[in-house]
Amino acid sequence: MIIEVLFIFVLLYLYFLVYIAHKININNEIYEFDKEKTRSNINSETNLKLPFHLNVEHIFKRPSKINSLKLIKKTNGCSIYRNINKRYSLFEPYIKHNCDSTLLRIKSHSEVQVNQNKSTFYFFHNNNTIIHLIHPSYIDHILDEGVIKQDKKTIEYIKNNDEFIHFSPSKNDIIHVPNYWYVLIENTEQGSSNNKHIVEKMTYNTLIDDLISLKEKYLMKK
Repeated sequence: MIIEVLFIFVLLYLYFLVYIAHKININNEIYEFDKEKTRSNINSETNLKLPFHLNVEHIFKRPSKINSLKLIKKTNGCSIYRNINKRYSLFEPYIKHNCDSTLLRIKSHSEVQVNQNKSTFYFFHNNNTIIHLIHPSYIDHILDEGVIKQDKKTIEYIKNNDEFIHFSPSKNDIIHVPNYWYVLIENTEQGSSNNKHIVEKMTYNTLIDDLISLKEKYLMKK
C-alpha cells in the first residue's frame, strides 16, 4: 500500500513539473523581481512563466577572454562563444540539470532566437542594450514555415512593434526569459568605440525539459 501511494505521489509530482514547464502565461509583460534574492525565491518565480529582471552586481564574474573561447557561430551582427567554468548557484534549479553557458558578443544585434528550456537567464555586462521579447502568441509574425526569419525587414519589424516588449537593462542586470518566448538583443551603441557588447546566456536543462522535448519531437513526426 505504501509503495502504491509513493508511486502515485511521484507521478503527480512529475505531472506538476511537466505542466509548469510546458504552460504559457497569457500576460505579455516584464517586471522587476522585488523579493528577497534567494535561490528558492528565484526558482519559484520562474514558475510564473513571465520575464523578470533583477540586479545582483555582487555576484557578477568578469567575462572570459574572448580569444580563449570556442567560437560557435558568427553573423554580421553577433558572435557566439562557448563559455567555460561559469556557474551561478543562485539561479540553478533544484532538480538535476545541465548548464549550457554561452557568451554573445553583439556588434549590432543578435539573431532572433527562441528559448526551449524553462530556466534561461541573460546577464548584461554593458549599458545601452535593448532586449526585445516576443510573447509566444505573436510568433506567427516572425516564422516562415516554422523557421525564424532573420532578414532585415523582420528585425526592423520586431524593433518597432508596440505589441512586443522592448526593455533596456542596466549594466549588471539579469533577465529571466521563459521558454517559448523569442528574443532579439540589440546594441544601441553601434559605431562607437565600445561597439561590441557582452551578454552571457545561461540555460539550465533539466530532465523535465528533455521529456517535453521528446514529446514534441514525437508529435511532430506524427
